[in-house]
Amino acid sequence: TPIGPTEEGVASFDLHEQLEEMVKATSAVELDTKNFQLIEQAFANFVINPSAQAAGNEKLKNDKTQWDATLLKWVGQSVGVYGRAYAFYGRLDQISTDYAFVLTELRKNGLPDALAAIPYQESKYKAEPQSYVCAKGWWQFLPEIALQADMRVANCKFRGSDALWTPVRKAPVIKVIENAEYMYNGQCKITSCAVDERTDRDKSTKGAIKLLKEAYEDADLAASGAAVQLTIASHNCGYDNSRFEERRRNVYNIKHAYNDYRNEKKRQTAPDFIGQNMTCTTKEALAGSLGPNDRCGGKMGKETQHYVYNILAQHILAACYYGQNYADNPAFADYQKLTVGSGYCKAFEVPSKDVIRARLTGGS
Repeated sequence: TPIGPTEEGVASFDLHEQLEEMVKATSAVELDTKNFQLIEQAFANFVINPSAQAAGNEKLKNDKTQWDATLLKWVGQSVGVYGRAYAFYGRLDQISTDYAFVLTELRKNGLPDALAAIPYQESKYKAEPQSYVCAKGWWQFLPEIALQADMRVANCKFRGSDALWTPVRKAPVIKVIENAEYMYNGQCKITSCAVDERTDRDKSTKGAIKLLKEAYEDADLAASGAAVQLTIASHNCGYDNSRFEERRRNVYNIKHAYNDYRNEKKRQTAPDFIGQNMTCTTKEALAGSLGPNDRCGGKMGKETQHYVYNILAQHILAACYYGQNYADNPAFADYQKLTVGSGYCKAFEVPSKDVIRARLTGGS
């Protein structure tokens, strides 16, 4: 049975507020064999093939024993959840131009298509959202990470103060919630900034690409056979902040998390790193703080463990929606072939843009 929208649902799951619900929802979704095979096809297209190319390992494309089976399962379950939500397709329709822009910029810089869903998960492609830890904008950068990405954030006002603050560090302080200048009592104090390029689509995308390329082109991560998913994870947990300020090796950064796991397991490469380190998957494990400081015995923080599969699922569905409804846009032209013949989009009953627009405007 094709997966299609059956309920309003939500446009995306907030990792801080709805992680437990996402875990329960994905665990409840079972995909029949044919649909799962088609999702395997999508996983190969957007994850395995570019990762194999980055690693110079063509055998990876056809040797499914090297694929990350756990990650693939979660991606499939997540596709089932998002694919049933009208709200998800509604948001895709509203942001088609911006999604096409990000896709085009990624390709110009030799980065994989699936990364275009990162700003969807982070902000639903909106300029102004600000998180409780002061991450802001399309890509949800902390002030220090924006500086790292060559973006300007300056003359920010704090709640209850007339003083102006401009970040000077290129890496967040240790334990941001407790120790960052812009935090108080677990909440962001920044009310506005005179200059904030995080809210500029073009500049923030250029900055994001700079940081994503660092991870994607890292020798160890590229050789892993999992360059796509490790690069996505780096946007959540950082690539390697040991180059800045305290020169402190951050075990949560993807470069160190991956190498620590590989060395511990005495493996030359670990293409299944993400799945093997998804250890916080029960209600009990997810109780309490959803911050990065609990790994449940794995090498990634809680948030990062539940980050990658969401983004991959969102892009897999986005490619189908845009390939069916916006193939006249050059950025989406190649996706049209996914919607015909044996293309993986046959697993989905992708709604037409007319149906979605009628719902958005209150029509039947």
